[in-house]
Amino acid sequence: MSSVERARRVPQPEFLKNADQVLEAGGKIAAMAKDVAEARYPKKVRDLARLEAEAVEIGAYSDHNMHGLLQTEEYARALFAMRRPILSDEMIERQVTARLARQGVFDLQPAPIFSFVQEEATLRRPLGGRMVLRRQLEHLLEIGQLRHVDIQVMPMDREEHAGMGGELQLLKLKGG
Repeated sequence: MSSVERARRVPQPEFLKNADQVLEAGGKIAAMAKDVAEARYPKKVRDLARLEAEAVEIGAYSDHNMHGLLQTEEYARALFAMRRPILSDEMIERQVTARLARQGVFDLQPAPIFSFVQEEATLRRPLGGRMVLRRQLEHLLEIGQLRHVDIQVMPMDREEHAGMGGELQLLKLKGG
């Protein structure tokens, strides 16, 4: 309780629910669970998730790993564990949770139109190990079956390539 009051610890949903009952807050404290959960994510992630949720079209080009919206939990965890400088276990979990939460954008109604271009290398590099890559590729096949998702692969054998400047994400928002 003291850690939550001093903002050293983020309250869990169960804590908020119990506090609401004990303090007879009529659901006001428990209703903050979603906001509190989102506040745990880094600001950059919250801002990106907000923009993605407002988008009617999302286009992305990824050159060295799978795009975040396409990643499995294992793949995302492996990526964050590779970061330099090294992230703490707590920060890795925060980043993974935030990344996976963004994937709710696939379920919005009406759903945005997605267009992903992945470098062939991102489909071959066994980040996290061969089984992690296998499950990631299976997940990619599942996502690619959605009617509002287009996934293309940029072959590695191209002599000229306009995407050599790095990753790119383009969001078309409602109203232009």
